[in-house]
Amino acid sequence: MKIVIYGLGYKGREFIRIVYEILKEIEIVAVTDTYVQAMDSLIYDNTLYIKPTQIKDYEYDYIIVTPENYYCEIRNSLVEYGVDYRKIRSLNEFELNRKKFQCNICGNEIFAWNYIGEDYKIFHNKDIAGAGRRRGGCPVCGSSDRARFVYYVIENFTKLLKESNCNVLHFAPENAILKKLRSMYGEQYISADIMPGRADVVADITSLQFNDEQFEYIICNHVMEHVYEEKKAFSEIRRCLRKGGILIFTAPICWTQETYEDDIVTTADERIRCYGQEDHVRLYGKDIVGRIEKFGFDVDLLYCNKMKIKDKIQKFGFLQDDSVLLCKRNN
Repeated sequence: MKIVIYGLGYKGREFIRIVYEILKEIEIVAVTDTYVQAMDSLIYDNTLYIKPTQIKDYEYDYIIVTPENYYCEIRNSLVEYGVDYRKIRSLNEFELNRKKFQCNICGNEIFAWNYIGEDYKIFHNKDIAGAGRRRGGCPVCGSSDRARFVYYVIENFTKLLKESNCNVLHFAPENAILKKLRSMYGEQYISADIMPGRADVVADITSLQFNDEQFEYIICNHVMEHVYEEKKAFSEIRRCLRKGGILIFTAPICWTQETYEDDIVTTADERIRCYGQEDHVRLYGKDIVGRIEKFGFDVDLLYCNKMKIKDKIQKFGFLQDDSVLLCKRNN
């Protein structure tokens, strides 16, 4: 099959990458009004780059228009160039019969996940769940593979989406999950972040401004690895949870070692080398359940690869070695 890609914005460039990685049998001609040679990230030796007026000189099966907001305008101009309107498709129309995945948060079926994460040396030396460079981002709602698994656990292993009267605190909120919970709980849902402008309130997880036993649920995903005073943070979370309340917790975890932290690891380069990110202060390990239980919680570890959901791991794009810890305040 030979296709023409019209438009080399983010979606057009990402689509070309996906085609060359996954659909190797497709030949591409890319259409752009920009000076392509200056855009090194999208140069491929086997891709021909042409101007819109040159389309008539080539044979192709389809023209895929990637700028959704200008689809009708571009389609009409292509017809004026002599293109058969039956060969013109939007990106979504072309992908309709090729979609293999589905985002369990926004519900959209998609062709491939976007790239997310960093590719540091530590991820080649250690298997760290929830970290590293991989295809895991939803191109529609922006959710990560980690967020989708958290949402799956929330939906299937807690009562959070089934109860109508819950107070929920969500640290460093994932936008896709935030929208779901906000629509359900309104003002009973509070998002918090230490950086102004990122959430409803500015909050230091080691010194929270909330009342004792204010929340039935607290969500804390990939936050605690940034916090020096871990004990104070868990103590504050426990104080703000009602008795029997649930902390939904995740972090990057290396299952082949104990939790590692060292006060002499202070520079950005050292933290990347030891923890996998320049602003992390520890790398959690296989002792994580016992570590959290010491702070006054009963912990239920839900490990993705042991949950007998192989079909969902593939369909929803979960990380096989990912995990969610449901931490219940025990008294």
